[in-house]
Amino acid sequence: MLQGRSNSVSLHDTASRLSTSVYLQTPGLSVMQAALVAFNSAVGCTVALIGYYPKACGWQAFAVILFAVSVTAILQQSAMISTSCQLGAGTFDELCQPLPDWSAKVTVASFLIYFWGCAGFYCQFVEVFLADQVCKVMCESDISWLCQSEYRLGFLVFVFFSLVSWPPQLGGTVAVCINYVNFCVKWVVIVTAVVKGIYTATAVEGERSYTAFVPGGVVRTIVMLMGSYANTGIMPQIASDVDKSQQERAAKLCPVMAVSLQFLVYMVLAYSAYFALGDDIQPTVFATYNQLYPDVMTTILQSGMALLTYFSSPLLILPLKAQIYGLLFPASDGESADLTKAPASLQGGLTLILAFTGAMAPCVVGPEAFTKFVFFLTCTCGNWLNFFLPAMVVLYCQVLSPGYQGNKWLPIFLCCWLFFLGGLGLIDAGFQIQETLSQEKEAGRDSLATRCAEWRLPKTPTRWLHD
Repeated sequence: MLQGRSNSVSLHDTASRLSTSVYLQTPGLSVMQAALVAFNSAVGCTVALIGYYPKACGWQAFAVILFAVSVTAILQQSAMISTSCQLGAGTFDELCQPLPDWSAKVTVASFLIYFWGCAGFYCQFVEVFLADQVCKVMCESDISWLCQSEYRLGFLVFVFFSLVSWPPQLGGTVAVCINYVNFCVKWVVIVTAVVKGIYTATAVEGERSYTAFVPGGVVRTIVMLMGSYANTGIMPQIASDVDKSQQERAAKLCPVMAVSLQFLVYMVLAYSAYFALGDDIQPTVFATYNQLYPDVMTTILQSGMALLTYFSSPLLILPLKAQIYGLLFPASDGESADLTKAPASLQGGLTLILAFTGAMAPCVVGPEAFTKFVFFLTCTCGNWLNFFLPAMVVLYCQVLSPGYQGNKWLPIFLCCWLFFLGGLGLIDAGFQIQETLSQEKEAGRDSLATRCAEWRLPKTPTRWLHD
């Protein structure tokens, strides 16, 4: 079984020049805290996208798809947590020990690349927000040094992402405080988005059209939703950090609590946004609000999303650090590789490297190219992690395991269902990649220095109308 988290206290004897370490066991996450972490990890940037999904598949089909995906996610997350606890696994490398060697290697590689890409996308989200909102105000006020280069802005994002991602575990005072702040900011955004949607739908006049059912968008919507609902990447870390006495309850209750809350939030967010904007809605819902119906609530939404993304970044960087540490220092004597026992210099070095590369990559290639890269990762690495990996874990650790004592009919059904959805997702991913490659290259945005110079120009009547 998984060993409990511990803090190391060094005792030194100056006379004999001997030293030893005493490990004092400390409590891990409670079931409620674990559910909070799972919810925070799952509900991130999707808050700004969920309103587009009823248009993609039709508003009548969306409710059915959302319910089916939620039930699948509960079963999948429960299987992942219970298997991680059973194996004492805190990383994907340890979770995949019973799997064939090739699948373990594919999983670890997919996890590292996919989560790094998502972390970079989070950094890009904050960088674009700062460039579009903050730099405009700064340049108009002749405070433009920071906004003369994307790299300066990226370095600022790197510093702040390093600070918030410094804790080595999901438990602990600092990490728990970050999760609670994340939770509060998330609910400010959610409530504001719902109020904005209801207000726009009921009080703002306009012609809106709605689509009931789009057969061609069903599979794509399932894949997009599972990217958030599966939440596979954080499951081994939750199993590792949850209090040892609460592991069995966490495996059963944590997925139910987190996914049920996510279902309610997504249902209200999606329909309030879609019925407010109709088929004019775009994937970036908050940007559509800002374009068609700008007001104070839109500013709150865009600012809140930047904060939400910022405080969600540790939920991506921490599992990355734990996995890399596990590869550098494999588990021994049946214990899971524990990042909290790593030297502070190594922990800090991993944090700085991941935050720096994630913040600078969008600056080097540009946000448009990096977004396409993340899209490609979602269609490949993400599809493996969200569908095929959980199916493989269930197959080898429950269905085919002679030591598994539970009912095997549910694992068999879940395994077949995930393989089926994963196959559909791969087929659809192929079509999406083909569509992306066949599209004409979009013109990139002007450099930040050029935009800053335009913002500093005096406002003429023509420019006022253009802005």
